[in-house]
Amino acid sequence: MTLDAIKPLLGNGLQYVAEVLKCGAAGLFLSGAVLLALLMALPASTGLKMVAMLGCLVALVLYVLAGHQRGVMRVLSSLTHSHGGLLFDQTLGRFIQATEAKRPGTVAGLLGVPGRLADAFRQFLGNEGSLIPRPLRRLGARYVDKLDESLAEAGPTDAVVGGQLREEALRSWAVQRMGEQMAPGWDFFVFVAAAQSVFAVALWWWGTRG
Repeated sequence: MTLDAIKPLLGNGLQYVAEVLKCGAAGLFLSGAVLLALLMALPASTGLKMVAMLGCLVALVLYVLAGHQRGVMRVLSSLTHSHGGLLFDQTLGRFIQATEAKRPGTVAGLLGVPGRLADAFRQFLGNEGSLIPRPLRRLGARYVDKLDESLAEAGPTDAVVGGQLREEALRSWAVQRMGEQMAPGWDFFVFVAAAQSVFAVALWWWGTRG
């Protein structure tokens, strides 16, 4: 593995940590506020307060996972914007080279069926993952998943000509397209917050009914 391949990944490590800490801190604040409200509202004689504590602990773990998800997407977004060609070369590019060397025309067939490229890449990681730098394997799987989704929506028209793959055309399209697709979102974080709110209201209703 070359130093040029790993430098961008190491440089974005702080962005990953920042996202995890940001979501974890926000989750700690939200879970603490929910737990405090439930402890004040629920009857002291019930075991529901323990349920409230466990529920808030689970929510906190999920908030941290949301931060992990955002961190991974933040790293991918940064890499695709500043080193998109390098990311392609070190992940999907190596898969294409190894696959085409064994069975020419295989990758061209994968591009035409949604989901097959991502499945084949994960199988490749399991069998020949050593060909891809270790720090890029998990990121590579997420990258190819997103790329496969984009191919299903509107792939490049010149990536396959006469049944043959044109890797440079696919690479150029992927670098441009992935730069638009990798921005981290708040969907999972908001889902956890909404689920925690529903849980808290349901627990309060159950504890104070009658």
